Amino acid sequence: MVNGRKPETMYRQLCANMMDAFGAADMEGRVTEANHPFLDLVGYRKGELLGLSIFDLTPSKWHELEQQIIDEQVMVRGYSDVFEKEYRRKDGSIVPVELRVVLARDPDGHPVGMWAIVRDLSVRLAREDALRRFQLSVESSPDAVFWINAEGRFPYVNAHACRSLGYSRNEMMRLHLWDIDVGFSQEMWGPHWEKVRKSGGAGLERQDRRKDGTVFPVEISSKIITFEDQVHHVALTFFPSEDIENIEFDPVQIEQILMNLAVNARDAMPAGGSLTFETANVSLDEAYCREHMGFIPGDFVQISVSDNGIGMDAENLDHIFEPFYTTKEIGKGTGLGLSTVYGIVKQGGGFINGYSEPGRGSTFKIYIPVSRGDTEPLKIDEHQGPVLGSETVFLVEDDEMVRKVTEASLRELGYTVLSVAGPEAALAVFCRQAQ
Repeated sequence: MVNGRKPETMYRQLCANMMDAFGAADMEGRVTEANHPFLDLVGYRKGELLGLSIFDLTPSKWHELEQQIIDEQVMVRGYSDVFEKEYRRKDGSIVPVELRVVLARDPDGHPVGMWAIVRDLSVRLAREDALRRFQLSVESSPDAVFWINAEGRFPYVNAHACRSLGYSRNEMMRLHLWDIDVGFSQEMWGPHWEKVRKSGGAGLERQDRRKDGTVFPVEISSKIITFEDQVHHVALTFFPSEDIENIEFDPVQIEQILMNLAVNARDAMPAGGSLTFETANVSLDEAYCREHMGFIPGDFVQISVSDNGIGMDAENLDHIFEPFYTTKEIGKGTGLGLSTVYGIVKQGGGFINGYSEPGRGSTFKIYIPVSRGDTEPLKIDEHQGPVLGSETVFLVEDDEMVRKVTEASLRELGYTVLSVAGPEAALAVFCRQAQ
């Protein structure tokens, strides 16, 4: 009992009130539980959904992959990586989703079912597609297009803008509007930004200064563009390094890493703030790696993502990469974002560190090995990684969700886990093991 309430009751209330979709199934794949967001996602009433197979809800092209994930990940270590698939709604329409599947066990540790937290990707994919189409349209535009953020910097300019001013894209990203506008000053930026933001756009004439110092007249038409349902007033700043080294990494996964970190930073700045992306070539020596467990010496491309949000204390910082761990209030997050980033980085042979202080924001630094071309691949000393256990751990925890996540983490580290929900069950298991 916790505060007079059974953990199972609290668990069910938590799932029922989550903003994300939650569904559970038995070991044969028949749906046994679903909250309202899940019902809305697939378009069924609860009475219609219960008893259907998860494969009834999934287009056939995903069946083999999903069964493979269940067999090779869920049944082996207790949970899956976050993966993407599709659901077929009752009306036949298809909806893209991402989810992580977790194995449910009884007090004796026997598998009894699976559950998953599911996110609808429709809105995110639509926004990403809109952003790509916008960038394609402005890149081919005969006009010079400057994307200016709240700090007066240029996170994006098209090729024509670079040619007209004589700067490279990297050089433009380091400039402010008042560095190229002859009649503009830093003091004028604040009132001008507020005017444009409130009106949604503005037109003006000005004179710009090229890199070679020559001045030419331009006509400007500016407008506010947002790809979110809400305006968060987050200023984006990019500092890409010159002559960055080559890496061998899936660009889609790089986008996923940056997207997750950006969303995490946005949520940490409810009143707005500054989000900064930086890249650099770095070399990690043995002294640094001795102080950072799991790191190895070598040459890396470092990607840093920093915000000036609310930050977090050392206790929370120690757990941020754990699956389902979140500092957000109930219903506002599932704790999958940073654990997904961690998994992608580690699978690519890289490393990630987090730095944060309450009230001073957070910085995440990702290290991706430099591509060595035709040379020998980077050799990793397994002894410098985390030490895997071979012992048996007896886990007693009355909170079902905490117990499942702890058990999954221990199994991933190589331990055999006996997991029970309370002292009576623990005593029974102990007696059986002793015999």
